Amino acid sequence: MDDTIQKKAIIIGAGIAGLSLAVRLQSKGIQVSVFEANTYPGGKLTELSKKGYRFDMGPSLFTMPQFVEELFSISNKNINHYFSYKKKRLYVIIFIKMEHFLKLPLIPIHFLQMLLTFLMLKKTPLIITSKKVKKNMS
Repeated sequence: MDDTIQKKAIIIGAGIAGLSLAVRLQSKGIQVSVFEANTYPGGKLTELSKKGYRFDMGPSLFTMPQFVEELFSISNKNINHYFSYKKKRLYVIIFIKMEHFLKLPLIPIHFLQMLLTFLMLKKTPLIITSKKVKKNMS
């Protein structure tokens, strides 16, 4: 007679946290059941398509891809077999009198260095907006 008892876990919610936990527990040999109220997994990480348009209904940006990579590593899966992504550079665009703009990186120290340098050279009111821009924008 086998005295080992299979550990089991029930996870309520198939959002990103529930699914991540399921992968982690399953990689440790725990039998996992995930229950979701919606007809689809992903929780807030979903989209709505209407009349040829696509709308993000929640987060649509990987800010910490290392955690996604870690889940694939834990489960001994090659992330490149499932999807690929490319890191985009984010900038803050500062418009000066709506005639010129400064493109500053969102790396805090570089942003502050460039902004302070600019402010010391010019005495102009600034309008600040945050926007993702293409690499070839100058």
